[in-house]
Amino acid sequence: MNTKVAKKNNKGFTLIELILVIAIIAVLATILAPQYLRYVEKSRVSSDEQYAEELRNAVKTSLADEAAAQAVGTTESSVTWNKTDGIKYGNDAIGAVNATISVANNESNAFVKELKTNLNGEKVSGPKSKKYASQTYTVKIKPDANTDSIGVTGAWGSQAQQQQN
Repeated sequence: MNTKVAKKNNKGFTLIELILVIAIIAVLATILAPQYLRYVEKSRVSSDEQYAEELRNAVKTSLADEAAAQAVGTTESSVTWNKTDGIKYGNDAIGAVNATISVANNESNAFVKELKTNLNGEKVSGPKSKKYASQTYTVKIKPDANTDSIGVTGAWGSQAQQQQN
């Protein structure tokens, strides 16, 4: 009784099983990719808003210095941030796009020097999100001679609106 029993050595997957797994992965990828892109854009918007708030706070902190507050004077002025110009105070460039902010010892305007000090070492970039890419964030500085105080507000607006003001 010498009977041979046939053994099957199925140690791999069949072609059908592999194609089925690839199809399932492809379906999942097409469903999840748009959601992932929305999360990325949402984080870019959040990052832009956070940097804008940081810039407004740096302006407020700079104005706490008496010499910087006097350098601003009594007229309304603004600090702007956008993708083209980086950060500017009037005609003074605080930080160009893709440049690191540094303080020069011979800075003539006390407010500009103080603002650069508060932002020292930061690499400037424009807004990264689609929502704010073509907009300018403006920090308005409004001195009030009656109360001897300085109001600071920040808002997003289009670059065309900023040039008109």
